[in-house]
Amino acid sequence: MPQYLAERGIIHDLVGVRIEELTGGVSSTVVAVETYQERVVFKQSLPVLRVPERWVADRGRSVTEGRALQWAHRITPHQVPRVLDIDEERCALTIECAPREWTNWKSELMAGRVEPEVGSRLATTLAAWEVASLNDPDLRRTLGNADAFAQFRLGPYYEATMARRPDLASSIQHYVDRMLSTSPVFIHGDFTPKNVLVRGGTPWVLDFEGAALGDPAYDVASLVNHLLLKAIHRPAHSAAYESCAAAFYGTYERVVPAELGLDPPYVFGQVGCLMLARVYGISPVEYLNQEGRHRASQAGERLLRTPPSTVSAAFGIVNGSKG
Repeated sequence: MPQYLAERGIIHDLVGVRIEELTGGVSSTVVAVETYQERVVFKQSLPVLRVPERWVADRGRSVTEGRALQWAHRITPHQVPRVLDIDEERCALTIECAPREWTNWKSELMAGRVEPEVGSRLATTLAAWEVASLNDPDLRRTLGNADAFAQFRLGPYYEATMARRPDLASSIQHYVDRMLSTSPVFIHGDFTPKNVLVRGGTPWVLDFEGAALGDPAYDVASLVNHLLLKAIHRPAHSAAYESCAAAFYGTYERVVPAELGLDPPYVFGQVGCLMLARVYGISPVEYLNQEGRHRASQAGERLLRTPPSTVSAAFGIVNGSKG
């Protein structure tokens, strides 16, 4: 690995090199390489994801991720790592590594350390990407292929859930159809706490391999869903998670232009789809026990069938799913 990076002109000193495999992802091999002068992250996509059920995806997604990262870095240079190299032949990319004092936001949330400011800043970042993508023909050539989103989200999440909950299939299909018919903008595709590093309320967004042109409601619903799932897992911190979700949703609602304006019942219906997907899909959320999965299933079904219009009402549904 160090020799490969040296040959690519990414690192320049092999003396005292250290290698650390980074954990937390299921779709790629991710390694931090550190020398006395440099610290970088090498990422190479896997042909089969590390989940309980078989999940195959095109390895070329690493190249798409690298190009999406380059684009997003131009728009929000302080919220996205810089791309150092894209290796199309090996389906790999190398990016700058965050300083050690940055921490994973999911770990912070799971520990009950919740900063609503992070949610607010993520909203402005997301809105900036969406607005910049509206009239960007180069981006449309880069991300015009929807295969990655279909492989990463439609099949494993929506279609798998419909197969296991046929009683909900027609309701979920309604959201899929609307999502696919919505005028596309840049979406991250996995806009979740595990893909965010934080320091002092400032977020750094990682893992763009699901980036695509798609429905702006998807990323919004994805982040809100994960804060709701954590309220199920850690009910003592539900109010803090709700404050963070409200800061994110409220800020996004204020800064996004009218042409991308939110349709709250549709967004929260998508939250319901995604909550169900993290119970019945190919990649169930790992931290919920049997009771938690039951609560998420109940809450997800309610959000899907009778979606609310506010973050507060969505948390009320989740909190009411106890017992």
